[in-house]
Amino acid sequence: DITITGPTKLQGNITTANNGVIGITGNTTVDVATLAIDTTAGGGGAVTITGTLDSLTSARNLDINSGTAATEITGAIGNTLAFTTVDINAVVGDGTNTGGVTLGGNIGGGSAGSGATNIGNTGTTGAITLNGTTYFTSGALAFDGGSYVISNASDVTIKTSNQTVDFGTGDLTLGNMGFTVDTDPGNTGAGGNITFAGNILGTTALASGSAVASDVTLDADTADVTVLGIGHDGTNDNNEINDVIFTGSDIKTNGTINTTGNTGSDTGQVTVTGKLKLVGNTTIDTSASGNNGPVSITGDVDATNAGTQTLTITSGSGAVDLGGKFGNTVAVGNTTINSSSGSGTIAIEQVGQDGGTAGTEGTFSI
Repeated sequence: DITITGPTKLQGNITTANNGVIGITGNTTVDVATLAIDTTAGGGGAVTITGTLDSLTSARNLDINSGTAATEITGAIGNTLAFTTVDINAVVGDGTNTGGVTLGGNIGGGSAGSGATNIGNTGTTGAITLNGTTYFTSGALAFDGGSYVISNASDVTIKTSNQTVDFGTGDLTLGNMGFTVDTDPGNTGAGGNITFAGNILGTTALASGSAVASDVTLDADTADVTVLGIGHDGTNDNNEINDVIFTGSDIKTNGTINTTGNTGSDTGQVTVTGKLKLVGNTTIDTSASGNNGPVSITGDVDATNAGTQTLTITSGSGAVDLGGKFGNTVAVGNTTINSSSGSGTIAIEQVGQDGGTAGTEGTFSI
């Protein structure tokens, strides 16, 4: 085991044997081109840095591998000077690098704290926990864990400089705060794809003494957004997500988007600025909790395979506005919009392509 206390400058690699753990208490700087911390020998030993972690000069890389044990960094990463790359338990190896990762602080802040960043790997079974408010990288940002938890008393933003953001399989659970992913925060580029391979869920924990459903904003600019379920775990509703706002070229959906209102006019809207691309059967439900939120899709709605993927929209008294062409490129399967109940207005710009090609190859019920 290795224990270090006090402000620390690391100028070489640290490796332990026999599941040896590493604990550093104090703000830490990296003064070597690539710092490798490796406790995987024997299976894995926990790595804990209680304090901030910064690059002392430019062009520094950070690699931490703790095997089956967890890695935790309590303070901010790259807040003073950014790392070139950050990889924490990112090596798949022989399948034993499965430990979770907890980041108690931010990556960066007003500027990016690292370049390309990988937290976890496809074999990680432990949870990835983010307790900061800002995770800003100039390169692609990938999270791979058995599950994900993001929670803070303030809103949380993940952003990149026109690079991708990927969450692997496993569900994400949000605390009672707003959650934003923005791959073009300055609106100066084309953005990067945003992908969630698992569901996005909320928590019933109280914030300031009351339950508050989380807002979810996914902004890829002119790139694509891909999601599974939001406010739904694949089987059951999770009535802890409020507004869901998408911006992108294609918003690719495959599951249920279920919203619940907070108070007053905050009714749990679903807004798609861009085209809706049905990768799988998709349900948008903004009335399950009696919230009656509006649904707006500005662009075209298309299936992936003609007549196969279905769309169901249920909004109660909330308005539904489809501003593009329905089935403009690929005809949609069975479609239902408030067909069994609901008093909200329904506005549909066009069904089918110009020239008379059908926009659906199934029933169309409104």
